[in-house]
Parts: sequence; structure tokens; C-alpha cells
Amino acid sequence: MASTRKKPSPEALAGRVAAWLQHRLPELPQGHPIQLCLGLSGGLDSMVLLDVLAGLREPLGFSLSALHVHHGLQAAADDWAAFVERECAARAVPCTVQRVQVAAAGNGIEAAARTARHAAFAGHLASLDSPARAMLVAHHRGDQAETVLHHLLRGNGLAGLAGMPPARQFAGGARLWRPLLDETRDTLQAWAASRGLAWVDDPSNAELQYTRNRLRHAVLPPLVTHFPHTEAALARVARHAAEASELLADLAALDLHRAVSGDGYAPATLRFLPERRQRNALRHWLGQHGVQPDAAVFDNLWVSLASLNEESALTIKVGEYCVRAYRQRLFVTPAHLHSGKPYPLHGDQPADALARAAGWSLAPCWRQQERGLALRHLQQGLTVRARRDDDVLLVRGLHRQFKKLCQEAGIPPWLRAVLPVLEIGGELAAIAGVAVDDRFAAAAGEEGWWPGICGAVDGDQFSPRNIEFP
Repeated sequence: MASTRKKPSPEALAGRVAAWLQHRLPELPQGHPIQLCLGLSGGLDSMVLLDVLAGLREPLGFSLSALHVHHGLQAAADDWAAFVERECAARAVPCTVQRVQVAAAGNGIEAAARTARHAAFAGHLASLDSPARAMLVAHHRGDQAETVLHHLLRGNGLAGLAGMPPARQFAGGARLWRPLLDETRDTLQAWAASRGLAWVDDPSNAELQYTRNRLRHAVLPPLVTHFPHTEAALARVARHAAEASELLADLAALDLHRAVSGDGYAPATLRFLPERRQRNALRHWLGQHGVQPDAAVFDNLWVSLASLNEESALTIKVGEYCVRAYRQRLFVTPAHLHSGKPYPLHGDQPADALARAAGWSLAPCWRQQERGLALRHLQQGLTVRARRDDDVLLVRGLHRQFKKLCQEAGIPPWLRAVLPVLEIGGELAAIAGVAVDDRFAAAAGEEGWWPGICGAVDGDQFSPRNIEFP
């Protein structure tokens, strides 16, 4: 009996990708040239997407470039780079080959390579001239099925079951797009055959010590044998989970409006809610700050909140971050905070860049304010140094110790040791974010500048902006 399975139509693929892009392109800033960049590995999937996109440039009005991330993990890596350069040149697509260092850590070589690749994507996008820019990758429905199954077997929540989103936004507004996410590998193979495409095969894709490969070669095929629509079903699960996850995020936003002020989260403000909503709000607040604890760490944090009081000194490390408590509020900070060497402040260089260069986690940032540092004193030049045990400021006629001033200003203990202390002419003039010495303060009617504190380290929580602790 002849097979009744419908053969994939390669001709329709370009039309579906064109329709997908026409839906997404209006999301980009208008009035700017549209710059799309393809993450090009040289494998079948990315070569198909390169071929399709090259044909859509003129009708859809975008420019196309390619980025090949050279991981250096295979003997043939140089040959692959040369291959993608030739294929791009044949289609008049500018190609950048970026070499990265893959340092395997606790999560394994797969995760390390992915981290290096995503960093390369974000860095390359930031280098493009137009704000209307997006990075495209060639993940297809089979990749989505593997992702969902992987998260399911790890016991991840709805966000994990949602798999890979068709679109996401990088910091700075650039996008990552997956226009082939609903396409099957059979469709991509049919396109490649009809167009006579060449591609490279990474031998590591067949090595079963990698989790993804075990799922692809040892787990999914038997499932598909017994349940032919497995990939489609898992992709449908991803869409349902993504929708449910978005609804939970909407609910969390309503609850967090009550619980968050400044950078702090006050869990006690939500204790009138059912526990499931409190946990949902906490999980989303952590996610907003780049913290995604596993179930055990999250439960540890949740249990700790029951005994949170004014004196609690909670510190829970999650990857590169710490969740800390101060006065019954939670804060997310980098795991390691540093004071650095003394350095002079120059008006012609950003304060956060100077602080980073000197090894500081925090930098002074300025706003015009009465009783700030008088402009006439600032013009003498400032030096930033670390605190000393004997630091005392004259504030409103009284000599006040560093620790007491910090307590009154609501500065958490973990920040006190890394606060920038400002000197003018070798004399203590101010503690950033805390107080200005009377001798250097602006008089009534005189222009004054308040030294706040902002982050000098990379990351969402400590990006350069005022950090306020009411």
C-alpha cells in the first residue's frame, strides 16, 4: 500500500518565511534601515535559511549579513568557516567569522558553547549601525520538540515547557528571531535538495554523550515510531505553555506593583494572597533581575521568607547573583561586590567606566540638588577611595560616623564596604549615596550636585542608574 503521508513542498517555504517576517518587521524601530543578521553554522538548517533570506532581501527591503561563530571545538572548524564565507560570497551576503573561547564549566560543554554563541550574537548585534536590527537562527520544529522534552524530563516549569520562543528581545532593543520554528526537517531537506544546496555536518551531533543528541537519536525516534505526530504535539505543548506562562507573568505584574519599590521586593506586602500567587510573584521578580533558581534553591528561599524580619541577614547565592535581605526587603546583587583602588574622577569620561577600570562595583552618579557638593568645590577635582574605619563627616553641624550615616540612609550592610568615598584636596567631602560634608556643601541658592550611586558592573541589576534604598 502506498504511503499517504503528504510530501513537504519546498516551494511554499519561502512564502511562509516571507509572511513570518512581514508580521515581525513592524516590531523594529521605524524610519531606519532594516538589518537582519543570520547566525550561520553551515549546517543544513542554517544553509536553507541563508538561501531563503537571500531571495527575500529585495522584495521585503532588508539588508542581510551572516555571523559564523567559530567555537574551535572540532578539527574541521577552520574548513567550516571557509565554507560559509564562500557560500555567503556567492550570494553577496557579508559574512563575519567570530572566534570564541568555550570554557566548559559545571553545566558542560553544550551549555558553555551556547553561552559563548549567544554572547557573540549580542555583541555583533550591538555593532550594527541601525537600531532596526535582528539576529535570525534556524531552529526548526524538531529542535523545539527536543527542547520541550528536555525541560519536561528535567521537571522544569511552564517557562521550560514553553521551549524556545519564536522571538525574544536582547538588552538594547535588538531581536532574536526563529522563522523556521514551525517547519519540519523534512521540509528543509526538500528545499535543500530542490536548490542543490551544500552544507557541513558536525560529527559531534552524533555523539550520544551529549543530552541533546541522546534525545534526538535515541529517545525521539521510538516515540515517533509509535506516535507519528510526536513533534507536532510537543510543539503544541510549547505554544500552550508559552501562553499560560504569559498569563502568569501578567498576574505577577499586578502583584509586584504592590510589592516592589525601587530595587527592593517586600514579600510581606503579599501575604494576604494565596501561597501560589506569592510564589509566582517572587519567581517573576527574580527572573526580572536575571535570577532563575532551580526548584531546591527557590524552595530554600521561600522557606527563609517565613522568618524574615528587620534583623534578617539572608544571603542566597544563585549563579552570578545573590539574593539578600535588608529591613524585610529582598534585593538582587552581583555575587561579588568590590571596592577598588583610588582613582581621580574626570569630567570627560563616564563615571562607571572609570570605576570599572579601577576595580569598583559601584560608581558615583550625579543629579543637581540643593545641599549637594558645591560646583566650585567639584571644579577642584575629586578622588574616589574606599571607606576607612575612622571616616567621619560633618553633617548639619554634627560629626557623624560612617556606619551611623549608612544606617540612617538605609544603605544595606553589603554595600557599605563598597560605597565610593569622595575626597576633595585630600579631605573627606562626601560618601556617595549617603551624605555630603557641610564644608563642601552648596550654600542656599548655590548650584549643588548630589553624588548618588550607580552600578559599574555588567548586568541588569547593576546597570548604570541610581540605586535607591528608601
